[in-house]
Amino acid sequence: GVLEYLIWSTDGTDAGTTVADPSRVFIQPTNLLASGNKLFYVSDATGVGRTLWVTDGTTPGTERLPLTGTAGGGSNVGPIVKLGSTLYFSANLEPTIRREVWKSDGTPEGTLLVRDLTPGINSSNPRELTDVNGTLYFIADFNPLGRDSQTRLYRSDGTPEGTIELL
Repeated sequence: GVLEYLIWSTDGTDAGTTVADPSRVFIQPTNLLASGNKLFYVSDATGVGRTLWVTDGTTPGTERLPLTGTAGGGSNVGPIVKLGSTLYFSANLEPTIRREVWKSDGTPEGTLLVRDLTPGINSSNPRELTDVNGTLYFIADFNPLGRDSQTRLYRSDGTPEGTIELL
């Protein structure tokens, strides 16, 4: 069967331990990452795939962060890395954008595609997202014609123009 979880918040005491949002049951939350007073995580609680969520430990402060420009919210969010106050992750937005790098400032409006490295039906499949002294590095596949993929190294400052191939 499917394991279901609740997200809990605690101040370390019995009285201060509560369910963040008792109305939502999450399916195998992963990639938990604290930023400020918020917890970000990936889970399927809506039936639209594994999406990015944020909570401040309260019911009104628990929300899905849909990928901007979508009603469904995206799917299959990958590992999350934090650079400063920005989160970076890979996700796909079927059928328009395959797996690419996204970023979030923790708000629905601030959750955006960084750059579509392989526009069209192919995916760059970014992975190994890594913070090196405040700069995002990752590897991705280069296959613009859908032929044999070549793995390339990229650096990004979080903008389309600042996301460049290195090798």
